[in-house]
Amino acid sequence: MGKIFEFDGRFLISIQELVDKNHWLNQVWIFLAQYLIYGLPILLLVLWFWSAPTKKAVFKSVVAAVFGWLVFGKALALLVNRPRPEAFAGTQELLFHRPDTSFPSDHAALLFALALSMRLHGYKRLGNIMFIIAGIISITRVFVGVHYPLDVIVGAIVGCIAAVLFWLIDEYLDRYLAVPVLGFLKRFRL
Repeated sequence: MGKIFEFDGRFLISIQELVDKNHWLNQVWIFLAQYLIYGLPILLLVLWFWSAPTKKAVFKSVVAAVFGWLVFGKALALLVNRPRPEAFAGTQELLFHRPDTSFPSDHAALLFALALSMRLHGYKRLGNIMFIIAGIISITRVFVGVHYPLDVIVGAIVGCIAAVLFWLIDEYLDRYLAVPVLGFLKRFRL
């Protein structure tokens, strides 16, 4: 694993050498890496109130994404415990970030799980748009030095695995979680 992480660190340095040449472009990367994700709750809120089937798909997608992020992602983080790139010589973080583990990317796990889950629930165009947003956010987080490239790749894989697993148990998720919770929320006109 050490050789893979070493190669990943060198690859990050070469990416940063390419990206670091333009101050204006760095500001774009910082904006995309830090603020684009805030559009996601707005999108999910609009979809929540769009229709009953969309509400159910959003609910199940969020459950899959949170599970992928908090269970699979955090379990891998405990196993690997890889520090953020600022600990690697030659890298520079353009964005302040809390000092926790880097591997795998929480953002990538959450975003790719949401995107694939929406596609699996029949919202292909929306899923594709969410994949593009997930890719942009994940790549720019490498550009600004918050993650290594491998962190983002593994985060995306973790998210996609969570989405597929929850899609495979969709019938049970529907019966034992989605229908009761959505029925309860309907009482409050949510």
